[in-house]
Amino acid sequence: MSCLPKFAKQICHHKDCTQLATHYATLEVYCFQHATHRSTNIIQLSKTNEVVEKEEVVVKAHYSNVKKHAKENLQQEVYPQVVFTNEYKPEDGFHMVWLDVSTYWIQRFSHEPTIQTVLWLDALSPYHFGTYKGAVNIVAYYLAHCVYGCDLDEQNQLTPAFYERRDQILSGETQVTQEYLLPGEPVAYHVRINEKDGSFQLYSPLHGRREFCQLYCNSVRGFPKSQKQLEQLERIYEKGHNLQFIGDHLRQTETNIRLQYLDIKTFFAVEFVLYIMLRYPSSKWIWNETHFHT
Repeated sequence: MSCLPKFAKQICHHKDCTQLATHYATLEVYCFQHATHRSTNIIQLSKTNEVVEKEEVVVKAHYSNVKKHAKENLQQEVYPQVVFTNEYKPEDGFHMVWLDVSTYWIQRFSHEPTIQTVLWLDALSPYHFGTYKGAVNIVAYYLAHCVYGCDLDEQNQLTPAFYERRDQILSGETQVTQEYLLPGEPVAYHVRINEKDGSFQLYSPLHGRREFCQLYCNSVRGFPKSQKQLEQLERIYEKGHNLQFIGDHLRQTETNIRLQYLDIKTFFAVEFVLYIMLRYPSSKWIWNETHFHT
């Protein structure tokens, strides 16, 4: 079942707020966002029996349909389907999966009964693993070392603007997400910097993508909670369940995921990494295939 909380259909009493209420304090009710700013006497709202019963019918029907499609996949000996969407539109017969769930998403879709069926795998988010080599997270570490055409001067040296942006990303002063890119600028290089003498070496963007995918895989394996959630996802996939990954940054792709990995002009989400980990043995993980990166 989902790890997401249940919500009631009331409006937050905070000034000018129009979000659904999720908690109450004394005689007032508050949405998730404004409840978190109150430190005492906050209790989560419960639902009426009538509402709960109606939602249970919807939830059971959704689960039944997911299991039906999974059984068909196993009988036909075909791989489960995997789709990627940036909208909360449950696909018929698909098990929904979220890695990063914002307060906005929870509030916006809290009235949807099917939100209770979402598999929330927060420990598989690349932001879960904490700091890495001076960066606030592995995403910041990777993006801080992406070099754009504007980052190199006429002598092919890194400009002061690059170092300023790099330091801001590493420290978290500039918050970045997986799909971060400079407007209109494709990544030109990936850089390794020797912090002792300031020397650096430029690599292809694909080399940088490879390092990030390997870093993500190692991070997942290195945290017990992440490893447990990955095994949970693997079991569901092996049982034939179709998967629908949902995230603000995701776009459904018609291109083979392995081919999209090779296209450095496109964004490659960790959900794509997870799909490859589910679909192929480690020897076939494209970031482990050296002939693509020479």
